[in-house]
Order: sequence, then structure tokens, then C-alpha cells
Amino acid sequence: MEKLALCINAGVDMIMIPEHYHAYAQHIHKALADGLLLPARLDEACARVLRLKYQLGLFASPTAPLSNRAVLPQIRCPAHLVLARQAVQQSLVLLKNKAGMLPLKGASLKHLFVCGKGADDLGLTCGGWSTSWQGKISFF
Repeated sequence: MEKLALCINAGVDMIMIPEHYHAYAQHIHKALADGLLLPARLDEACARVLRLKYQLGLFASPTAPLSNRAVLPQIRCPAHLVLARQAVQQSLVLLKNKAGMLPLKGASLKHLFVCGKGADDLGLTCGGWSTSWQGKISFF
């Protein structure tokens, strides 16, 4: 609950909870009751999200992005895939073993074992919605 209040107080306006949203709501209510989160801050967050949705036209047409079928051929088109690959190449962070800071043996290193929750999880690597929940989109 404290971490949730810290996030919202730090400026996070929208937290997307695909599961366990009932617990999230309980934590929000408790944070408000305990004074960790002020109602004015929650009002501000809601107002900013609603203002943006209004500016995007989502109240007039809630499915606006998908209602224009003329744009469907652009989704995953070759030009966009090239741009996506370029963005990944330019933003990917690799560890560099400058001055032997990492416990690696340099040229003699033949294998590197990556472990942990995200080691082999495409959803965590590419973003949680890229493979599940709202990440799977069907246009027809």
C-alpha cells in the first residue's frame, strides 16, 4: 500500500491492473484513509487521464484507433518493422565490462547464463501487453 501511494504521489496518473484489481482498490482506499494519499492528488490524476482521453476523442468514439480500417494495412507493415528494429538497436542497453568491473573473464568467456523471472519471458522483454491480456488484438 505504501509503495502504491508513493507511485501516485510521485506523479503516476494511471496504473493498469489486469488482475487483482480488487486488492488495488482496497489499497487505494486504505492509503486515503491513512493519509498516505490525498484525495486531491487522486482527483488530479483522474482529471489528467480523463482530459487526455477527451482530447484523443475517446468519449466521442471509444474505439477510434481501430474504427478506421484504412489504417489496418499499416499495422506491422515492413516500414514500421524496420523502424521498430531501429528503435530497439538504438535503445538496447548492453553491459560493458569496462576496467573489469563485471565478474566476467573477457575473451575466455564462452557462455553467459541469464536467469531470473525475465530471462526467457517475451512479455517482460517487450512489454507486458505485447503478448498477453490487451496485447493480443484481433481486428476481425
